[in-house]
Amino acid sequence: MAYLPTFDPTDVATKGDVAGVHSEIDRLRGDMHRLRDELRSEIDAFRTELRGEMVGLRDEMSGRLEALGHRLDRLFLTLVAGLFVIVAAMAGLVGLP
Repeated sequence: MAYLPTFDPTDVATKGDVAGVHSEIDRLRGDMHRLRDELRSEIDAFRTELRGEMVGLRDEMSGRLEALGHRLDRLFLTLVAGLFVIVAAMAGLVGLP
């Protein structure tokens, strides 16, 4: 109890005190609405930026996958041609006296 502030029991809240509290509540409510609107606009900006980066990454990955597909096609053709050369060489060796 020693830590509680002392007060005068005749000192009661007035209409002015209550009006002051209401105006403070209104000010705080306005601040909260303003902060909410700022946060929403920042989130929208972040979404837009993120969407742009994701589209860029998607396009980059698409290009890389396409290039990989071309490289795999060339590798496959090289392997098939090499196999034909090996088969032809084996056929030539079998046909030698």
